[in-house]
Amino acid sequence: MDVKYIRNIDELRDEINNNIKGDSGHIALLNLDLKFLPEDLFDNLKDPENIEHLYIGDSSIDFLPENIFSKLNNLKNLIIQLNNTLDFPENIFKGLTNLEFLSLKGCRINNLPKNIFLNTPNLNYLDLSNNNLKDIPENIFNGLKNLNHLNLSKNEINQIKKETFNDIKNIYHLNLKSNRINYLDKELLDGLENLIFLDLSNNRINSIPNGFFDSLINRGLGRFHEKTIGMG
Repeated sequence: MDVKYIRNIDELRDEINNNIKGDSGHIALLNLDLKFLPEDLFDNLKDPENIEHLYIGDSSIDFLPENIFSKLNNLKNLIIQLNNTLDFPENIFKGLTNLEFLSLKGCRINNLPKNIFLNTPNLNYLDLSNNNLKDIPENIFNGLKNLNHLNLSKNEINQIKKETFNDIKNIYHLNLKSNRINYLDKELLDGLENLIFLDLSNNRINSIPNGFFDSLINRGLGRFHEKTIGMG
């Protein structure tokens, strides 16, 4: 089956208009042989407020400008999966206050600005797996009061500061497997009163600090065991 590659912006705008059928509210942009997307890409849509789902994938884009999604105020699901290393500007998600699901899986991200999620207060699912993240800014998840699923697996994280998860009290699924974590702060899980799933397997953890699971055990969640932790 031949794959159609989009190689210029005019073709891309046509593809967007062709993607919008009826009231489906879906846009899928695939196989883009482009290095960047223009900031006004979605500005001329007839009814941008009807778009709730956007998927950008299998493309060679290595730059996304600030404000590119700002007209898509009712966007609820955004999936970006690209083939090149991609660094995101701080205001890339400006205007997406209704966003609930965000996947940046496999974008080869090296760094994330500390305020990148400041404009997405209603996120409940965030997938940052399969990237090149080495460090997580300690306040990056501040304001994500509704976040309940966070996937940071298959990165290169070696340490997580104890304040990192302080503001995501509603998290119940936390995946940290297949990183390079070698140290766990005793207070890392403090306050995560809804946590029911934690995966730390395939890291470089040699010991667990005394009291690390106290907050979980005190709530009767004694289901974490050595296999889940992934000693060594």
